[in-house]
Amino acid sequence: MGVNTLSGSSKGGKITTISGTSQGGARVTANNNDLSFLKGKIDDAMSGSGSGSGSGSTSGSLSGTGTISGSGSLEGSGGYGGGYGFDLESLLASQRAAAQNAYNNSMNRLENAWGISQNALKNNLDSTLNRLKSQYDYSSGVVNEDANRSLREAYINYMMNKKNLAQGLSAMGMSGGATESSMAKMFNNYGNSRNNINTTLADNIAGLLNEYQGNVSNANQLYNSQYADAQNQYMSQMNSLEAALANALSNVTTGSNLSGYASFLGALNSNPSISLGSYANNLANLNNTGEYTPTVNTLAQDYVSTTASNNMGSVTDYAKWKAMADSLSNQGASANDIIYQLKQNGLPLDQVINILGA
Repeated sequence: MGVNTLSGSSKGGKITTISGTSQGGARVTANNNDLSFLKGKIDDAMSGSGSGSGSGSTSGSLSGTGTISGSGSLEGSGGYGGGYGFDLESLLASQRAAAQNAYNNSMNRLENAWGISQNALKNNLDSTLNRLKSQYDYSSGVVNEDANRSLREAYINYMMNKKNLAQGLSAMGMSGGATESSMAKMFNNYGNSRNNINTTLADNIAGLLNEYQGNVSNANQLYNSQYADAQNQYMSQMNSLEAALANALSNVTTGSNLSGYASFLGALNSNPSISLGSYANNLANLNNTGEYTPTVNTLAQDYVSTTASNNMGSVTDYAKWKAMADSLSNQGASANDIIYQLKQNGLPLDQVINILGA
């Protein structure tokens, strides 16, 4: 495709501005910064006699400052398209191809950046969720071991107290109702201690689970928020590249001044990137504290002595009855139960009152 009409301005024997209309109807204007190659070809073509050997011809004058103009057909084996290797349509096509190529390259870089960002977002989230789960599992193990230790301690104390109480009461010659009542109260205290331990354990597990689930929820919220932000960056840069391509192609196709083409081409030759901000640091700050309330065994070990001393250091009946009353009290017996048990074992009421008032 050749050029139908061509006009230009010159200074000092060189063309400074060129305008042309292609056979396709597009009018193109190029200044000294746009198409140096194009000017060179036309300068060469217009030097000498100013005529072509093709089917058309041109005429005009060239001076230090002035204009050149011509019209007619400039294509054929002897025209600009053939003899001088100049084809405006080919040049415009190369400009369009350069813009499209720059756009394709930048889009490939943008797609790559978007893919890397997506992987980084997901990998950081998965790593955080795995870390939080490991922390929860470890803390759960700690509180369960703490509860098991307290339960073992309560059981051992219960068994030791049961043995000591039976031996002590037998040594003091007590049996029957006293033994059964004391054993029942001891078992009841053991049960209360176990219940307290298990209740504390359940509270600890619930607290750890709430903390863990809260951190998981926060991690997913951070991921969703950062993903949306990264996607917005991706879409914004893609829209910018598409707009730059459209402007560049329109600039060439409509024959607008080609001086703007370079700026659009520069916008297409970009190096896209997607920022994840402080996403990784925010996830790293999510941690389970693992705080819990230690369990406590409330069943103490009570050693029942078979002998006791008065102020003179000798073993007496008083000391025996006092030891029994103390043992029953330590096992949770009320004052009325102690009075009843002492009387049932043969201690007169006045001595019972004396022992309880001591």
